[in-house]
Formats: sequence, structure tokens, C-alpha cells
Amino acid sequence: MTLEAWAVGDLVWPSSIDLPIEPTDRQALGLSMDWKRELLFGGAAGGGKSVFLLAAALQFVDFPGYRALILRRTFPQLSIAEGLLDIADEWLTGEAAGSNTIDGKATRWKFPSGAELHFGHCQHLRDRENYQGGSYHFVGFDELTQFMLEQYRYIAFSRQRRLVGSAIPIRVRSTSNPGGQGHAWVKARFLNEAKNVDREPRTFVDDSRAFVPSKLRDNPHLDATDYERSMDELHPHERAQLMEGDWDARPPGSLFRREWFAKFEQRPG
Repeated sequence: MTLEAWAVGDLVWPSSIDLPIEPTDRQALGLSMDWKRELLFGGAAGGGKSVFLLAAALQFVDFPGYRALILRRTFPQLSIAEGLLDIADEWLTGEAAGSNTIDGKATRWKFPSGAELHFGHCQHLRDRENYQGGSYHFVGFDELTQFMLEQYRYIAFSRQRRLVGSAIPIRVRSTSNPGGQGHAWVKARFLNEAKNVDREPRTFVDDSRAFVPSKLRDNPHLDATDYERSMDELHPHERAQLMEGDWDARPPGSLFRREWFAKFEQRPG
């Protein structure tokens, strides 16, 4: 099965709002896979990760009762210039009602159908309890490697539910570059466990989980040549992570850990 064949089929797209985007081929692939419970999109910088995540959260806003949640690790990351809150404001003003405004940016949107999109953050492990009592069809994590596995598991799987017979799928969608404190568990969950790796490199993990890689050159909306020149200033391992989405690139000195050799250390006599 080729990458193109997986992208064929009906793409759920809200008809009640006028989204000002045309998904890239990689974004369309990820958006078409609503039958996957978990999906990680991205890897490299500039591949359209934030746009993908917001578009995925909006796919089912025509369905009454639909509820979606998008998280960043901290609020400053969420409200960064040209970040998710700014993109949502650009797309949704006039299409939905924004509320819970912080610093002039709406963190909740309600659609004509009654569907809702919430934005939040989870800086500390205990902050996951802030979402107790919430119920969502969609949970999105932007820059997943900045989260702890315990945060991901709790919010993604204890807060998701739907009514019997509902046509709305239960989905967890994440974006990330390699690196960050959660690099190891994200790589293990979405790349190391991959099956059928002879397909598009490590794209499909199993029946319920998928990784869709996307790089700068997959995004026709950015000036790739200029962006690549800027990336030339980075350390080689950072450039490999951000430009190539290389999950095996590591900073100098990280290949070996002192604790691995503890038994060989000379002990005082």
C-alpha cells in the first residue's frame, strides 16, 4: 500500500465554517486517518504541524456535542506569537464564538452546532488533575516530547468518551520535533514499535497508532530555501532533528551515560 493510496477517500471537513487552508498532501493523509486512535504528525520543523493539529481538532465541529481539547506544556508556549491561539483567532473569528480570553486571545470556541474547542496547558504532573471531569472526543498535544508519558496517558485516555452509537471517532493527535525531555518515550511509542516499516518510513505503527512524518519540503506554503539557510546556523545534531526529523540524532556526550559504567568505577580501598 503506497502513501498516496492511504490518502484516497473521503476527508471529513467541516462545512459550517470556511477554513482558509488547503491541506498539504501529508496533512491530508493524517486528517484522513480518523480510524486511528493515536497519531503523531511531524518530526521536522516547518512541516505544518500546528496547522495540522488545529485542522484535525476542527474536523467534527459540525456534530452537536463534539468537544475537543488542545494542549501545550505551558501557557506561554500556547500563546506564543503565531502559535495555536493566534491561528485559531485568524481562522475562527466570525465563524465561532470565542471566550475565556487571556491577553486578548480566546482559549475556548463554541460553534453553531454547539460543538466546542478548548485550549489548555499542563505544566506540572499534578496539573493533569485540572482536566478531571472533562470529556472529549479529541485530545491534541502540540510538541509531544515536552510532555511526560504520565500526563499523556492520563489526559488522552481517561478524559475521552462518547455516547453509544455516536458517529464521532475518539482521537488523540500529537505533533512534535525530535528532542525534549519526552524524546525517548515518544520515539518508543510511535517509532520503535513500528510494524511494516518497508512502507513510507515508519509511518504506520499498528491498527490503532500511526506516525506520519512531515518535513519542510512537504509544505509548499513556506520558503524552504530561506528556512534551510537559517537552520545552517544550528549545531549539527539540532539541524538533523529539526531539518530531517532525525529521531536518532543526539547531542554530543549523550551516547553514553555514567551510570552504565558504575560497576567499573574504582572504589576507595
